[in-house]
Amino acid sequence: MAIHWVGGIHSEIRLKKNKRGDNGRATSQEVVELIKQLAVITDDGDIARVLNRCGVKTGTGQSWNQSRVKWIRQQYQVPAFCQESHKQSGQLNLRQTADQLAVSPDTVMRLIKAGVIKARQIVRHAPWMIHQSELAKPAVIEAVKSIKKNGIMQIQIDQTHLELKME
Repeated sequence: MAIHWVGGIHSEIRLKKNKRGDNGRATSQEVVELIKQLAVITDDGDIARVLNRCGVKTGTGQSWNQSRVKWIRQQYQVPAFCQESHKQSGQLNLRQTADQLAVSPDTVMRLIKAGVIKARQIVRHAPWMIHQSELAKPAVIEAVKSIKKNGIMQIQIDQTHLELKME
């Protein structure tokens, strides 16, 4: 770009052109990737809630709602959440895990924090995902029995050796 000043001086400025369709108001690729990952485990309304709790804004600086998430999914050809596919994956959320173990979601969180149940979360505030096979582990079964019996979680740790680090 060339600027022609009134005094007859010319200044040249080089600017990077946006790619076709890009602008300063576009939703970042990181957010689009996050929506892709979340769409596998939950619906558009829940995705909007997660994004808002994480403090993420749209490309235009707005908060998220179900229709904005749906629009992004359609723009980037991200399939909508499918309950049937999700069931077949063997993944459970916190509530489903609690229902299957017949305990409260808070109890499941205690088991996760104690390392008895392995779970993952895509980002903070996203649903916890627990594989169905975790519920059949002997440590989980024993911990749940203990909680139901006396309200106290007793965890049996199979520790065959102890490593000491000298500093």
